Amino acid sequence: MNKENEIPQFQQTVDSLIQALIKPDYLKRDLFFALLLIVMKENDFQLLKSVHGGPINIVDYMISKKAKNVTHEAALVLNGFQDMPLKIIACPLNDTVLIIATIPELYNQTYSLCVKLNKYVHISSLGIPSHFTNVNELFTDFKDKIVNPVKGTILNYHKFPSANLFGLPDDIIHQILLSLTVGDVLNLSASCKRLHRIVKEDSLWFRLYSRDFPNKHKSEEKCWRDVYVEEYLLKQEEKFKLGGDVGLGSVREFAELPNYTSHVPDSRWEVIL
Repeated sequence: MNKENEIPQFQQTVDSLIQALIKPDYLKRDLFFALLLIVMKENDFQLLKSVHGGPINIVDYMISKKAKNVTHEAALVLNGFQDMPLKIIACPLNDTVLIIATIPELYNQTYSLCVKLNKYVHISSLGIPSHFTNVNELFTDFKDKIVNPVKGTILNYHKFPSANLFGLPDDIIHQILLSLTVGDVLNLSASCKRLHRIVKEDSLWFRLYSRDFPNKHKSEEKCWRDVYVEEYLLKQEEKFKLGGDVGLGSVREFAELPNYTSHVPDSRWEVIL
């Protein structure tokens, strides 16, 4: 046999054996899902054999589910709340994995996260998973998007303090925001994507406008956030005039602020608050 052909043929044989015996793609997804289950366990969740089954450890669970399905699915409960199991589902989409957490008892409560698998699972020269990378980043995203919201939802449903707003419905968050100053509302909007979305809602700014400027005429405006900013600027200018601070009359320099904020996402216009 030509020696030049020996190594390529050997590598081809090894690759075929790895694919047949180890199935690297399956192993990569198995290890990644096991890592997610470990994070859940570290955050006071218990893995179950099934939604209505008893507890099981992660190794036994992964072995029992091995190669049965491309999609991974597991049932868990938060310790002390066995009456409300949740499901964690990981759906592979090429190199991307869509992670979904849902609580069957609360049909409208679903949380999701999409990640690039190769960003977190390193593949060795043999073509098989060797170790995890960027684990801290993964843990932070998974806890922010899945673990904390799910835990907050369960605790809030059972009327326990959860130390976060994740599990509260939007209308309750609206009530909380309406009890805060506009500066605090804007600060909260920068804390997470969900609160940022809620603070951008025009209905909230209509209610804030009605609260802070009760004597002003309310017409059908296109953007109540812009109307609020404009009214705020006028009110600040009136304060400056009454105070006789000639040098501060330049508050009108901010007259273009509403247009500016409409083009800059996440703007908090701290300059006027």
